[in-house]
Amino acid sequence: MTTPIVAESSDSEQNPQGPREAFLELFPQNRRGTISNLFLSAVRAGGATTPEAVVRHVQANLWRRRASARQWRNQAEEERLRPYAVAINVHPKEALGFAGWALAWCALPEEERQRVKRQRQSHYREAWMGERPPSGAQLKFLSALGWQGDPGVESMLTASALIERLKAEKAGAK
Repeated sequence: MTTPIVAESSDSEQNPQGPREAFLELFPQNRRGTISNLFLSAVRAGGATTPEAVVRHVQANLWRRRASARQWRNQAEEERLRPYAVAINVHPKEALGFAGWALAWCALPEEERQRVKRQRQSHYREAWMGERPPSGAQLKFLSALGWQGDPGVESMLTASALIERLKAEKAGAK
């Protein structure tokens, strides 16, 4: 039995973040890398230069991979790939928008892509740090910086911010 991974509906115009997010929201977080790589490889290795060509390349790639899985009686792989093909067919406008994003992304200079990746990662890193208690190393460093325990430090994120503030104060005092 498989769990459907395609959302019931999505409308790009209702998504203020753009075509990338509108399409990716059709998939659970742990399935977004696969679909992204399928589209990006269509641009990088497949030579697709228009959104329509990117989508056609991805559809052909999925068809070949699913046919190979059926040939080798790999039902798990065929079932894993099926929702990607369904999403493209059920949400063609979002797929074309995502293809446009893939083309634009691959056209960016490498340093710009890395800057955007770091920016995206910082959001997730801060959320993760905000959910965890401060580490022993952070508390030890705070103590070495002269912190006396007030204000309290309830997470790694607040400890990190406090460390940066105390470091800046020490640097300003020199």
